[in-house]
Amino acid sequence: MMDLEAHAVMDAKVREHFPHASARKYQASLANSVYEALLAGERNIVVEAPTGLGKAGGGSGCPAYNAGLMSPYPTLSRLP
Repeated sequence: MMDLEAHAVMDAKVREHFPHASARKYQASLANSVYEALLAGERNIVVEAPTGLGKAGGGSGCPAYNAGLMSPYPTLSRLP
């Protein structure tokens, strides 16, 4: 579990693969965290955040996918 920074600066490598001109509040921090975790070898990451934060559209998936660090088809599952 981690707390995200509201107005973080996006890492240059993440920005290179980010699909939008700007990031939403907390989105840069989320993208940086996911990117760093994938580089460190993590392969199972769960992101729990409110609707509208930008989890799929660039906060977590797109920069990592565009950089070749994850599959374009993340596994989604429902918890009981």
